[in-house]
Amino acid sequence: MPGALIGLMVGLFATRASYVDDGPPPRRPYAQPNAEPTPRSRDISMPILVLSAAVMKADGRVVHAELDFMKAFCINQFGEMRARERLLRLREILKREIPVHDACFQIKSTISYSARLDLLQVLFRLAVADQRVSKAEAAMLESIGRLLGIAQAEYKRIAQVFVPETGDAYQLLGLDSSASDEELKKAYRRKAMELHPDRYAQQGEAAQKAANAKFQELNAAWEAIKRERSLD
Repeated sequence: MPGALIGLMVGLFATRASYVDDGPPPRRPYAQPNAEPTPRSRDISMPILVLSAAVMKADGRVVHAELDFMKAFCINQFGEMRARERLLRLREILKREIPVHDACFQIKSTISYSARLDLLQVLFRLAVADQRVSKAEAAMLESIGRLLGIAQAEYKRIAQVFVPETGDAYQLLGLDSSASDEELKKAYRRKAMELHPDRYAQQGEAAQKAANAKFQELNAAWEAIKRERSLD
């Protein structure tokens, strides 16, 4: 994970977080008997682990790349020993029904809007840890964004970085998103044959360059569709 993003999250995924509401702060969960609770602070590490688990389980499977992402992230935030505790908690959460609404409510009432944007970016990075974002993961991220109170325009801006829109890609193949996997494969093979630069070898350098550009655009579109649909 890029160091800059980790830096943004140091204050977010910590045991203590600043209030943004006007209610009285709760007692610190693990305070010593005679210790005074930290003014206007709340533990948000658990609800963030809950949302991480929700993204990981969205497509019905938890992969090693996602666990590795969370391990690296927790070690960076808490150090080796405390990271083990957080990761054990995460594994327990993954075994249960995940209270996404409750976690989002606690986070929304605890941290600032900009910190919620940072959190959404981290959840997207978790989703793409295995090099793809499934439809189920995308739906979960959209639901989390909405429950966190993220404006639609802001959500789309972040999502576009990690999950480029594929509408134009389908159009390039002459189909729409309702097409079957087999229809898309056939359309890609047909287009690839039509646009392959070798077919324009006798038509001059300009024609070859134009064909090569179109061929690269076609391949980029096909890669985007494959990622979206988890095609081989």
